[in-house]
Amino acid sequence: MGTDEIARGRVQEAQLTTNCHDSFMLILTSGSTGLPKCVEHSTYAYANNMALVNSVTKQDKRKMLLAPTDLNQVPYVVIFPVLTGSQTIVLVSNATRTHAEIVTAVLEERCESMNYMPVKMLHDLVNDPTVQECDLSFVTDVTVGGNTVSTTLLRQCARVFPNANIIEDYGISETWCLTVTGRREMTQEQIERTEGPLLPHMEMKIVDKAGQVVPLNQKGEVWVRGYSVFKRYRGDEEKTAEVKTPDGWYKTGDIGVLDDDGLLAITGRIKDMIMKGSVSVHPAFVEQVLLEHPKASAVKVVSVPDPCFVEEICACIILKSGQTSDAEEMREYSEKNGLVGPMSPGYFVFMDSFPTTATDVKVDRKKIRVLAMDRLGLKENAG
Repeated sequence: MGTDEIARGRVQEAQLTTNCHDSFMLILTSGSTGLPKCVEHSTYAYANNMALVNSVTKQDKRKMLLAPTDLNQVPYVVIFPVLTGSQTIVLVSNATRTHAEIVTAVLEERCESMNYMPVKMLHDLVNDPTVQECDLSFVTDVTVGGNTVSTTLLRQCARVFPNANIIEDYGISETWCLTVTGRREMTQEQIERTEGPLLPHMEMKIVDKAGQVVPLNQKGEVWVRGYSVFKRYRGDEEKTAEVKTPDGWYKTGDIGVLDDDGLLAITGRIKDMIMKGSVSVHPAFVEQVLLEHPKASAVKVVSVPDPCFVEEICACIILKSGQTSDAEEMREYSEKNGLVGPMSPGYFVFMDSFPTTATDVKVDRKKIRVLAMDRLGLKENAG
């Protein structure tokens, strides 16, 4: 037998022993809540998820720009355009890629869609004065993911991309995409307030600390079940068992609310929750209020040690270009806009940029906390 026949025979043997539920991809989590974990996914999960995302976003036969920031996003570059019959313009990922290079590619290639932009990348892009001067009215779709998107950022995107449907994907490494905003039937208020409805053929429930389902419009942890949930953390059955129930529910660790229309709103992460005295404070709520300040470009809220409350709220703020402010101005604004009592930040720290996780997709709250404590001269509480 020749080499070709031997190779063909091996492929045929492999075809008889493999199926769509076998593992085909390993993804490292961002490490935003600890060391990165190795997530194992099947072809069945990925292919169905991408097909159903396109069934609701309807991005068929577009010219797409894809600017992957890490290897985890390569499947989007390779597979999603095949499923949608789209032409793809790929910007090679590198540490020196500039906003100008991204926009130049969009303008020169007349890309109608900009897909899978991490929140941080999109934020920096739409706040670049050079980008703001470009005519991007031909862009019809901008998809953003990797973290929840603030109302402020959505409105900034609408100004830079005046005719684009801003599509927010909510999902995590363990589940692929779960919900999608920007559907044509959603109102602007729903798009700004929620992450949208669950994708077809998935299950979701909002539960309390005991794992019991809470009523609609009440906060709880988001649990999901269905075809797109990961198989396991490779080499770590203990960690897998912590987040996957025997009957297939995945505990996302996200705090959310499901409204009467079946739309999900994410309000924070369980591990990000700040316990100021006896009061639980969601960082996302405080961030949303401060982001409405006309001088604020980005806001992240973290806990810092406090001898009285144990944890105090620290608002870390990036100001818009050319703006100046101080803690007193921000404190006054906070109180006027409802951040009073235990919701009021004890500290305001101004930064030039926020550190990111190993994958450079998400802002790293742990590193922000360390930087803030260093700036404030604070130490961890003893005991």
